[in-house]
Amino acid sequence: VDVQEVSPTTRWFRFAADDFRPQTLSHVRVILPMEDGVEGGVVLSAPYTPITTQQHKNHFDLLVKRYEDGQVSHCMHSLYSGHRVSFEGPFLQARYVPNKRKCMAMIAGGMGVTPCIQLLREGLNNANDTTEFRLLYACASDAEVLMRGKLDLLAQRTGRFAVHYAVDPGPGGGEGSGPGGGITEALLQSVLPAPAAGNLILVCGPPGLVGWLCGSADSGEQGLLHRMGHAPETVIPL
Repeated sequence: VDVQEVSPTTRWFRFAADDFRPQTLSHVRVILPMEDGVEGGVVLSAPYTPITTQQHKNHFDLLVKRYEDGQVSHCMHSLYSGHRVSFEGPFLQARYVPNKRKCMAMIAGGMGVTPCIQLLREGLNNANDTTEFRLLYACASDAEVLMRGKLDLLAQRTGRFAVHYAVDPGPGGGEGSGPGGGITEALLQSVLPAPAAGNLILVCGPPGLVGWLCGSADSGEQGLLHRMGHAPETVIPL
């Protein structure tokens, strides 16, 4: 394993894994043993989305944010090069088919950007794929914007990808903002493609953001994207 710090609370990990290639829009589950002395052989487990694709051979990369109350993230941040870690998966979350959609827009909050990075690397590295990609990336602060240099470089290298950043304006939020902090309905209108069957919107982030945008299947409450005219079948929460 190789480890690098990418923000005050986030680290990048590279794990060597023979014959392991995560599928696009899939996640793995890390399995970590608890500290010695815990009864019952209890282990810690949590899902993470690799930011590498099937094109990367014999390794995969993870971005892991350390949370104050996150046991797994604290254990992950204690790892150093040479540690061995167990994983389960990959587990497919959604299937990406090149050229099936005219435009794929992604709304990511915080660490929800990881499946977006995975998808972008797969789609933009395929010379036969003409799909247009758009990413609206919301973060609590500039320091928490991950992989900004790589995302900006991807946008510069191709005419098929545009990235927009929405940083939380702080207490009170901006006019019309919701749980996404810097995301407002006006910003969504300017970034997202027009409602159409040929377009798709992926939403990944904290539950509050996903619920605000996608609604709730249990309660039947419509999300903001549906009220903006996007059909339910063209909006996928991850």
